[in-house]
Amino acid sequence: MAQDNFSLEDRNFSFWEKDNLTGNRDFIIIGAGLVGLSTAISIKEKYENASILILERASIPYGASTRNAGFACFGSLSEIVDDLNHLNTAEVEQLINMRWHGLRVLRERIGDHKLSYLGLGGYELFSGRQSANYDMCIDKLEQINDLIYRSIAKSNCFSLVDNPFGLDSHGSLIYNQYEGQLHPGMMIKHLQRIALNLGVEIQYGVDIGSYESTTIGGIDLYGNRDTIRFNASKVIITTNAFTPSLVDSLDLKPGRNQVMMTKPIGNLKISGCFHYDMGYVYFRDYAGRLLIGGGRNIALEEETTEEFGVTDEIRNYLRRLVSEMILPDTPYEEEGWWSGIIATGSNKKPIVKEISANVFVGVRLGGMGVAIGSLIGQELAQLV
Repeated sequence: MAQDNFSLEDRNFSFWEKDNLTGNRDFIIIGAGLVGLSTAISIKEKYENASILILERASIPYGASTRNAGFACFGSLSEIVDDLNHLNTAEVEQLINMRWHGLRVLRERIGDHKLSYLGLGGYELFSGRQSANYDMCIDKLEQINDLIYRSIAKSNCFSLVDNPFGLDSHGSLIYNQYEGQLHPGMMIKHLQRIALNLGVEIQYGVDIGSYESTTIGGIDLYGNRDTIRFNASKVIITTNAFTPSLVDSLDLKPGRNQVMMTKPIGNLKISGCFHYDMGYVYFRDYAGRLLIGGGRNIALEEETTEEFGVTDEIRNYLRRLVSEMILPDTPYEEEGWWSGIIATGSNKKPIVKEISANVFVGVRLGGMGVAIGSLIGQELAQLV
């Protein structure tokens, strides 16, 4: 039997399909990832009778919502110290508050059990060549703990702990008692169910290429091949790193993160979430497996891309960290590799605003989508 690999836009639509798909909605959201789904749910919670259609160009969310490491975190100590070099104290406190409360919204909306959430804490380790950065973090530890208490009323966030995991690390590990981990695939599955139960429509395989205002104040949206037109009173764009194809005036650039998962490893000692090299490298356990990802800082130019893929340079770098620092003298087999695309910019503040009449964006999550995506959805629901 021939396989139908065409998207919705590759065939002629019947009258019935067009009548069902393209009728006017109150809101059309472009992007069915964490932010898009959260926005739709938040609007429905506020306006029960609103008609909402989410359009997604792929069969599953295209960017990073189901391709990240599943860290429920708000920043390692070295990341927060570095943030203070670029933002003032009040701005850093605001970022941490946003991430913390975004995670609270996500967990309360879905439930920890359905998220496979585990509050195992997080650790940051430093190699011998990072001794200066380690010493600086130790000097700043109490200052950052005070900052976090002012931001989210959680005391003694960071502390020094011994290294029970056999990791090759310089000095003690820095422990964050409030960090957790979850299953990104379960997160999106349950957000989809919540949205659908609220009456939100979701259409996959529709790649929107352009939009324009109508004479009566609405917005027309066109598929990339101009074979289908949608109409909405308001449009919300939540395509994060891929937004420049629709809006080219934002301070936003893509960043590829490559990830590897091993097959189950007998007597794996790793437990919890781990940060290395100012958060550019991250690893965790999952069902007896080791997940490791990141490393884009060793090839920033090549990894500033919208293209998915795995490169030899990053692959070999992450493998070396596993064999030399994380699991020395421990054999393992690789289950597989993948990549996800995040969006960064000149600072870590997300972009949530109206960019033209009745067109809004919620993008540039800076690699903290799990933490802030639900809160961005609430902000967009208020804004529109």
